[in-house]
Amino acid sequence: MRKLLSIILISAVSLSLFSCVSASSAIPEDALVIDYSGDSKALTDSFEEAISDLVPAVTVTGTSDKFSMEDLLEMDHGCFWVESFDITGRGKTTTYRFNYYDLTLDEISSMKAEIDSQITEIIMTIPAGSSSWDKLLTVHDELVKRIDYDRSEHADHCMDCYGALVLHRATCCGYASAFYLISDKLNLPCPLVYSETHTWNKMLISSDERYIDVTWDDPDQYSSEGMAYICHDYFGLTEEEIGAVDQHQIVRNADINMIYDIGIVGNYHRHYGYLLSSSDQETVQNALLTQLSLGSNVLTLRFATDRDYITIRDNWTADDYSALLELLGSLGVDGEINVWFNDDIRTVNIGL
Repeated sequence: MRKLLSIILISAVSLSLFSCVSASSAIPEDALVIDYSGDSKALTDSFEEAISDLVPAVTVTGTSDKFSMEDLLEMDHGCFWVESFDITGRGKTTTYRFNYYDLTLDEISSMKAEIDSQITEIIMTIPAGSSSWDKLLTVHDELVKRIDYDRSEHADHCMDCYGALVLHRATCCGYASAFYLISDKLNLPCPLVYSETHTWNKMLISSDERYIDVTWDDPDQYSSEGMAYICHDYFGLTEEEIGAVDQHQIVRNADINMIYDIGIVGNYHRHYGYLLSSSDQETVQNALLTQLSLGSNVLTLRFATDRDYITIRDNWTADDYSALLELLGSLGVDGEINVWFNDDIRTVNIGL
């Protein structure tokens, strides 16, 4: 029987939420006024408390800094009950008018419990004695397994953690919020980072800033046995590496002061020995055999140079992928496969 080979190029459609600022500086009568005293944490706590009480509007005076929707996604349960908000103001006076989902406080409390249950369930999958790196990797993988990308981009809660963790469908904001909330529970906070059109997360290891994009590591594809394919192209990239990828030119990059691990190598492929300095058959075969011995349903390779990556890509895509199929056959792999080529960071992923 002819093997079925589907070639899927990595792509993602994602959305980041931004609000417009008008020139008005009047304080609405129904707004709760918060005067910024220079204490950023106190301001955030007061703002978060107001949202939790479902106040219709908040006016902040004394600072020109403004909250974004991404800031809300890092607050109490990602403030999932806030559908959107509008900003008006000028100078050091800003008013936020909130559009809440039609939910009572009791309903919100019940939904928070659902989120907490899912977070606990994911944390329970982390093996005892895991390093900080492995904890975050487990969370990354569990989210990829559980969430499908919401391509409508308009469904209720598709941009928050309730959509990601409970409804199991979300856009990038939902993925990133869920990853942040779980990492924060682990005392390994990975704050949100965003460009003009996309949202992902940041971690700090060995005093290095590294980035994790769970959304773009989710192909939304499954093996014939129904197992989710998980990619790791965007786990632990440097700012230079991820900034060179479309939709990842950073607009907001939160400060982070915690060092998770000393001596941990940054990106996934280097960490596990799948970053190859050669494209010769023995090197490639050994890397694939290692992953097969671990029971991986996605075989992944990253090449250190464009030359080696292009050599493999051109060789494997020629003649109906005959060279790749022959290589996999020699390793005992047959049946349907999926292949993802990522030219941005020189990776090949093979879903078995």
